[in-house]
Amino acid sequence: MRHILTSSIILSAAILMTGCSSGQKTFTSSPSPITVEATRKSTVDIDVDFNIPANYISSRSRLFITPAYMLNDEIVKEYDPIVLDGPIYTKKLIRNAVLHGKIDPYSLTAIHVLNTHKPHSVKFSETLPIPAGIKEGRIVAVASSDGCGQCTGIDTILVAMIEFPRFELPKARKSYMNPEFKVVPKIHQGNGEARLQFIVDKWDIVPSLANNKAELEKVLATLNPILSDSLATVNSLNIFGSASAEASYQHNVKLATNRANSAKNWLIQNLNIPASVGKIIKVGARPEGWEPVVQAMIAANDPDSIKVRELMIKYPGPTDDAAEKYIRRLPCWKRIQSNYLAKDRKVIYDYTWTIKNFTNDEEMIQIYKTRPDALSEDEFLHVATLAKDDDDRLMVYQDLLKFFPESITAINNMAAIYLEKEQPAKAVELLKDLNSDSPEVLNNLAIAYAALEDEDKAIEILEKLSSEDAKYNLELLEPNSAKAAIKSQED
Repeated sequence: MRHILTSSIILSAAILMTGCSSGQKTFTSSPSPITVEATRKSTVDIDVDFNIPANYISSRSRLFITPAYMLNDEIVKEYDPIVLDGPIYTKKLIRNAVLHGKIDPYSLTAIHVLNTHKPHSVKFSETLPIPAGIKEGRIVAVASSDGCGQCTGIDTILVAMIEFPRFELPKARKSYMNPEFKVVPKIHQGNGEARLQFIVDKWDIVPSLANNKAELEKVLATLNPILSDSLATVNSLNIFGSASAEASYQHNVKLATNRANSAKNWLIQNLNIPASVGKIIKVGARPEGWEPVVQAMIAANDPDSIKVRELMIKYPGPTDDAAEKYIRRLPCWKRIQSNYLAKDRKVIYDYTWTIKNFTNDEEMIQIYKTRPDALSEDEFLHVATLAKDDDDRLMVYQDLLKFFPESITAINNMAAIYLEKEQPAKAVELLKDLNSDSPEVLNNLAIAYAALEDEDKAIEILEKLSSEDAKYNLELLEPNSAKAAIKSQED
């Protein structure tokens, strides 16, 4: 039967214990002890000789030398033993096989010692698996005898100290994104509205009326920075006036257009708009119709909102003129006029402008220092390439993200720099929630995980990538997996 160490033996196993006979020399290994490096496949290669002293085994006994994995003071895994049989013990096994049909489980592997009074040397060259999840420990060998009829002698010797390989971040290939710099027009757009009050059926802007002054100042605060920016060119400015639902659609279009013209003239006067910009300002009308009135009635839980809605459905058309004819006949008409026809009118505007492009390196660096808001993402990235070192580059990327917070290139390159600085935790923090399938991003994330000793996650990521950086880093982590992945891609 196969030899198994008992629990009492496991608990009492020490690095060096004497055996069955007092004063008898222990067996040894040579060289002793050795230092071996675990592979990424969680194995160790052991190549030693076990030296058995003279008279260590009696002619009537069997000697087991059982390699084992020891963690702290506990043996957590045994490997197949080396078996040595004394000459009388060998004869007994043969007799039992012939007379009783007993088959010895070690008949094919046991070493038959003809003279136990001489020392013996046994070669042990094996690849041993390391117990799952263990990243420390040592290999020992436990000697025990069987067949003396009196006791089982035990010696435990240290065979090998195990060193576990650590992922070396400086050796890994970090992936940078280096997009080609292209000059692309930097077109921006914006919009806004001012809620102004007009005298009934009039279009002149009166700043002193209601809250008109504050509303007009908001428009100035929005447009003035763009119009006064020497780097900006206004491409379009559209202004739309409005009028209430009351009166005919044709009348309201004319009234709304006149109000838009008033707003245009007021802006030209108060913003000192040059003639070139004044020429591109366009005006239009957006009569409100009856829908806002119905919504206001619904919001107020006014039961007559149902009647107004029914009339709008009954008399549809390109305008609300037909429906209005009947709405005016409702008993609630005066209440509608008083409560739901808005007193202020929207003046809506939208605009586009272009910021000057920069193509000269010195000019870009100067603008970065003085007006970083004027740079495009591509220009920011180009400035980063001009930085003198990684610290300056980091600063540029950090500034870039203030204006373009979703820039994958900036985030990836920042992570790569943190990896160069051996700060993998910062790289993971940047990349883990990026949700990008970019091979550069995934490669950097993988080696950051590896540096934080989550090598399984790193290998899982890298095995899905085909980039040269990923193949190289996978080879650092797991040579066999990397070769298999490369071969699979070649096939």
